[in-house]
Amino acid sequence: MQLKYAAFVITYKRVSILEDTVSKLFGQSTPPDYILIVDNDIERSAEKIINQFSSQVGYFNVGYNSGPSGGAYFGLKNLFEKGFEWVLWIDDDDPPTAVNQIQNILNIANNYSQVGSIGMLGASGVLYNYNACRINRIPDEKLKGILNVDMIAGNQFPIVHKRVYDAGILPNPNLFFGFEDLEFGLRIKKAGFLILVEGEEIVRLRKLFDSYGKHKKRGSKKVYKNLWREYYSIRTIIFILMGNKDYFITIKYIFKNLIKVIYALRYGIKYAFSLFFYLFKGIYDGITGKMGLIILPNKKH
Repeated sequence: MQLKYAAFVITYKRVSILEDTVSKLFGQSTPPDYILIVDNDIERSAEKIINQFSSQVGYFNVGYNSGPSGGAYFGLKNLFEKGFEWVLWIDDDDPPTAVNQIQNILNIANNYSQVGSIGMLGASGVLYNYNACRINRIPDEKLKGILNVDMIAGNQFPIVHKRVYDAGILPNPNLFFGFEDLEFGLRIKKAGFLILVEGEEIVRLRKLFDSYGKHKKRGSKKVYKNLWREYYSIRTIIFILMGNKDYFITIKYIFKNLIKVIYALRYGIKYAFSLFFYLFKGIYDGITGKMGLIILPNKKH
């Protein structure tokens, strides 16, 4: 059975990239019935491409830079309110990697007996160790058949079912960036829904991006210009823990992250100090609940 779906594309001042991604979505073996462009640019830069496509493309301007979390919130909310049953979440710079990729994801629902329990599908997913606050990659040898995971990243083509929305679950628009997809996935799982991926598709993607049979070493040096991401990541994890009143795990997680600064000294004082700044501010804002866009990407401190 061919499932019908709508899609939304989150964008921010990347019109040419957006055009290519929308074209590739319509070029899928199973194209979406409708695509909503969710524009985080207050200047409405993406609005001008609407005329290049048919009435199957709509436009929504958030009115401020809400980041991936806000874009996902407004995209899902708008399309579920329009009555669509399945909604694909996609970023403007992450078009499908194969012409049948979306159909392969939808086939998971066709091949799963308890389809009524599915909350979300995706191309690839991970498990989450809550007590250790750690993302766990599924080992290559276990990538067989349909797998139940805890998180599907926004760039891995999550397709959400309306039953999640009907249960009152949407991405938190206040997180802006950093594990917003994890926070969303954990609430879907807590509500009793399944998040499913297909092992063979993950194998294909790992081979495509040359990561099959390879494992990223934990604690490896982050690219200096990307250290700002650490702020949002630790802030969201602490937000999740504090929301669940898991104070002991929160303290353990904070301590573990601050220890990273000591090890980071081997990469130089400047690197270690920057890491400490982002981690400490993320910890403080996570505990106090200060959300939204706080630190701009690559901002110097």
